[in-house]
Amino acid sequence: MQELVCGYHRNAGKARYPDRFIALIKACCKEIGLANLNFTDDLFVLSAATKKSMKLIRRVLKEFDEISSLHPNLAKSTSYFAGIGGHKADRLSDVLGIPVAELPVRYFGIILTTKQIKAVDYKTLVEKIRKKVNNWETNFLSFAGRLVLIQAVIFEIYNYWC
Repeated sequence: MQELVCGYHRNAGKARYPDRFIALIKACCKEIGLANLNFTDDLFVLSAATKKSMKLIRRVLKEFDEISSLHPNLAKSTSYFAGIGGHKADRLSDVLGIPVAELPVRYFGIILTTKQIKAVDYKTLVEKIRKKVNNWETNFLSFAGRLVLIQAVIFEIYNYWC
C-alpha cells in the first residue's frame, strides 16, 4: 500500500484514492490480521489460512483493480500455505483464484521457507559475489583496489537483497 500512495499527501491536492477504498483496506487488514510486504512490483500478503481471509483478499484485489485500473496478474501469481494439508490449501487457493505452489521457493535467489535457512542455502549468493570479485579485470588491481571492489560488490548486493 505504501508504494501505491507514496507522494499522495492530503496537502498535495485532490485525493487520488477514495476514502471508501482506504477504509476498506484498513478494515480488511484489521479484521484478518493482514500484513503485506511490497518489493518493486511484487507484493507479499500474509494472512490467516481461512476461507474468510481469502475472500477478503480477493475482494480487496478486485476493488483495487476497479479503482486504480492496475490489474494484478493472477496467472503469474502464486499462493503459499504453511502448516495446512494439500486439500485445504487447494480449496483456499480456489477461493483466492491464485494457483497454489509448494515451499520452499526461491525469491531473488534466496530460499523462502518455514524452516531455518542454513549456510548451504546461501551458496548461490556467495557464488555470485565470487564471480564478480574474480572477474578478469581484478587481476590488474592492487590489494587496496581489490578491497574497494569487494566492498562495492558486497554493498551493491546488500542493497539489492535487503
